[in-house]
Amino acid sequence: MIVENFYILEEIFNWLSITEVSKEEIYRMSQNLDIFLEQDFYVKSKWGHFKKYFIFTLENKPLLFIKNVTEHFIEEVLGLHLSIDFFNTNLTFNKYLAGIYTVGFWKFKHSIPYMMTPYEEGKDLSKYEITKFKHELGRQAYFHEILSLYDVYDRHFIVRNDNTLCRIDLGRSFENLNKKYLGFFDFMRSHKLQFEDEEFQRGYEQEEQLIKKNIENKKEGLIELFQSIKNLKRDNEIVTFDVNLFLEHLSNYWKQMRFLEMDTEKNAIDIL
Repeated sequence: MIVENFYILEEIFNWLSITEVSKEEIYRMSQNLDIFLEQDFYVKSKWGHFKKYFIFTLENKPLLFIKNVTEHFIEEVLGLHLSIDFFNTNLTFNKYLAGIYTVGFWKFKHSIPYMMTPYEEGKDLSKYEITKFKHELGRQAYFHEILSLYDVYDRHFIVRNDNTLCRIDLGRSFENLNKKYLGFFDFMRSHKLQFEDEEFQRGYEQEEQLIKKNIENKKEGLIELFQSIKNLKRDNEIVTFDVNLFLEHLSNYWKQMRFLEMDTEKNAIDIL
């Protein structure tokens, strides 16, 4: 990993490098999220497309989730960071921690990116009648469109106790930026839901207004964030894409959907 990249990532994201995924490090990581674990807790791990860790109290209450990120790490961290700090934290997790740890030795050493989030309590959307969530789906649709977030299935939405939806797994954020966004709308079609539905439209328009208002109040911070991102260099380990090309595509994408057009001297092109 390029040293300069490390310092930039540490500055702009909620970042913590660790030595390994161990109980000692998990305890330190949880404090970074203001989640204070008891000294006694246990960890379950599971292999799939990537390794996952589930952190429980001794009473079997889930608290935290950690995953190794095998691809599109920076895109996922950026999507989550924008959502929490600039868009609307109610649509996904309210906090996160990202970083790396190193495995191997000598010339065989390599970095493994990880992400930690709080456990989101609730059941996924497949356990419910989806037509009862048209307004919430409208809100999520605008959010997904901003991030060009694909991989949209029932399992990616947790229904909270207040019946709002929490999107989990932002791993395919900023995908297909050079095309018209279809991800959420393919999901809608699979459930025979209409974009023109009045309740869905109210949610979509409500979220558009709310996010644009939040951006207007935080535009200077957004400018600073992207100015720092411009300084990242492709290293084919953590930053696996051409940063300038990515920002050019994102700028054009946001311009086409008229995102960030507001009463400000800075528009999408200026910010990126």
